[in-house]
Amino acid sequence: MKKGTKNEASVVKSLLCEPYIHDIWDVGLVAMRHYPFIGVSADGVVDCCPPSSDNRTIATLEIKTKIAEQLKRLAETVAHRHGHYFECCVGDSIWFQAVPREYRGQVIQQALVFGVSHAMFVVASVTRIFYSVLIRVSTSQRDMYLQSLLRYRHLLDWAHNDSAVR
Repeated sequence: MKKGTKNEASVVKSLLCEPYIHDIWDVGLVAMRHYPFIGVSADGVVDCCPPSSDNRTIATLEIKTKIAEQLKRLAETVAHRHGHYFECCVGDSIWFQAVPREYRGQVIQQALVFGVSHAMFVVASVTRIFYSVLIRVSTSQRDMYLQSLLRYRHLLDWAHNDSAVR
């Protein structure tokens, strides 16, 4: 984790050299206004213009640094199959290949909290970026994810409810 956090600045610098990236903003912890117990800490927010479109898009940014050789080989396989930059939608076959299981909820929750329809997931090593994937997260997918989280609202809502303090 520390190696990945240290690597984020160099990955952002490399991303800013890509023709489809216009700007990247650093962000901290962000919570939903109406549901403050739902929050995320994205690695940034990206202003990009996907090659498949003439429209600029705002997306959350999540960077994962791979250190283990086996994980770097897996990232190489994805990049060889889909390219250095590609796009997908949550739930399609590319999504399942490009976004490892342990990060899927994180990516969807970032789009939900920021209220955007896209997330950029970047896989890198300490020496280079393997691939960047722009992921479309539909409104219905974000709504479904929110409804799933709200089922557990009672477990955390007390910490944010001012009327609980008396």
